[in-house]
Order: sequence, then C-alpha cells, then structure tokens
Amino acid sequence: MDIGLIQTHIVFVSLFSEGFQISLKRIYWFVLFFSFVWYIVGVWRSADRIERRDRIWSKVAKVFIATLSLYLLGLNFAWPPYQRLQDQREYLAGDPGAGTRSVRVSEDGTTIEINGWLGRGQETVFRDILSKTSGVRTVLLNSRGGRTAIALDIEEQIRANGINTSVRGQCISSCALIFMGGREREFYRTASLGFTGLLDDDNRELISKAYLSGGFPASFVEHLRQRPAYPTWFPTYRELSDAGVVTRFVK
Repeated sequence: MDIGLIQTHIVFVSLFSEGFQISLKRIYWFVLFFSFVWYIVGVWRSADRIERRDRIWSKVAKVFIATLSLYLLGLNFAWPPYQRLQDQREYLAGDPGAGTRSVRVSEDGTTIEINGWLGRGQETVFRDILSKTSGVRTVLLNSRGGRTAIALDIEEQIRANGINTSVRGQCISSCALIFMGGREREFYRTASLGFTGLLDDDNRELISKAYLSGGFPASFVEHLRQRPAYPTWFPTYRELSDAGVVTRFVK
C-alpha cells in the first residue's frame, strides 16, 4: 500500500466536516478494495490464458497472487491485533524502550517535576508525592508525551488539588493533557507546546471531552479533531493566548 497516498488522503479528508469525512473514508476504502480485487482477478485470468503457452510463468503468477493476497489479508486482519498485544506488553513492562523518565519533588516541596516519557507507574508516584507533601503549588513539565491514560490520570489529580502547571522546556502530545489540568498554566517563551491531532486517534472522543472539560474553547478542540496526528501542531503564542490554553507567559 502506498503510504504517501494514505497520508495525502488523511490530510485531504481533514479539510471537511466530520460527517462528510466518514463518507469519504468509506468511498476511499471501497475504491481501494475494489481496485485490489480487480487487479487480483485480472492477473489470475491472464495466468489462465497463458497456461497452455507457458505453464511455468502461469504457475509463478498464481503463486505470487496467492501469496500477495494472504500477506495483505494478514496485514489487515492479523497484524492490528498483534500490534495491540505488543503494545499492551510494552505498557505492562513500563515501556522500557521509551527512554528515561522521572517524577520528583523539589527540595522546598512546592514543585513536582515530571520529566521524560509518561509511562505506567508515574501516576502512582505522583499520587504518593501529593499525599505526603502538603505544599505543592506547581507541576513543572518537560516531556515529549507518552500514554494517554497516564496523562489523564495525572491531569485529574492536578485539577482536583488546584495545582498550577508550567512548561519551561518541551511539552508535547499527551503532556499537553497534563498541562491543561493546571489552575494557572504558565508557559515560558523559550518552551514548546505541541498538540497531536485527533483525526484518527482511537481516544478521540475521550481526549476531546478532556480538553473541553479543561476549559479549552470548542473551536480549538474542533481544530484538533480535524487534524491528522502528524505533523505535531505547535500553536503560536497568539493562538495559545486567545484560546486560553496559556494563562501566563514568562519571558
């Protein structure tokens, strides 16, 4: 399958309303499926026609078509469940290949720093720190993202305790979910805040609801819903300010 064609399709579809997107996607995949079947049947019939003249090439063509069909069937029906299983294993193991990560409290007990990948167990460490430290006022974020469920768990804890959030380095993808939980959301102008588009995200509705609950305007959330996952969207300072995503900029 041509990956470039699929990416072009995703970007093109994102220009239309949600209902129209669904219709376009159905038409798109139907055309792809019909074209593939047409190709398979055509090659098979051609192999039948030349079998009397060239038996070897006829057999080779049929074996190729059969192998290709089995491969594509496996790619579409067996590979996704396998990927989900592998992803679950990685999650349960703490995503060991995702790099370093840490959750720690400052010496004065007023700031919790979250660094690196957002993986299993960090929400528990965060909860333990909150239960043992009464003076936490700010969560300082520096993360390229991670597990959505972990980010939403930490975001809920931040919101429930009326804690501020701050970004001085990078805060990308699911890290932005944590950032939105802050009572006050501080952003340094040397930092970067990136959002992943939700067009084809399995958690699209859950994340959209979370953003809306966080006070993000519907127009901002809808923009995310219409964007593909990549490239990551880095809103301008003006866009962050107008949408109320950031409540305080620091030079």
